[in-house]
Amino acid sequence: RAHQTVRTPHTHTPPPQGISQLQIYLEHLAQIEEATLRQHECIEGLRERQLQIKEKKLNELIKAQKLKEQQHKKREEVADSLSGMDQKCLPVFQPQKDILTFLENFELSVKELDVDESLWLGLLHTQ
Repeated sequence: RAHQTVRTPHTHTPPPQGISQLQIYLEHLAQIEEATLRQHECIEGLRERQLQIKEKKLNELIKAQKLKEQQHKKREEVADSLSGMDQKCLPVFQPQKDILTFLENFELSVKELDVDESLWLGLLHTQ
């Protein structure tokens, strides 16, 4: 939206002659002032809206970051529990680090990690 500049009244209103014209001139000034105020209110409203949008985006980013951290923590817990199991179950990945990398490579979400442990063993056994 293009910014409308409010011109000074002299450019389109002749200088007042007599009382009635002075009155018209003052009414005209009042209208310009009112229009300017409305414009400022509009601009303020837009600014507030932009701030709300920015705040919302920031909150979404923070939520996403927290979720990422939770997923990472969950992966580490699963990796820890898997590395503690009998080593012959895990012939491919022995060190805990490998399991962690394996889990991260497959970008498992928190939901996917809440599976039965026997399923995990089956999954790892077929690798």
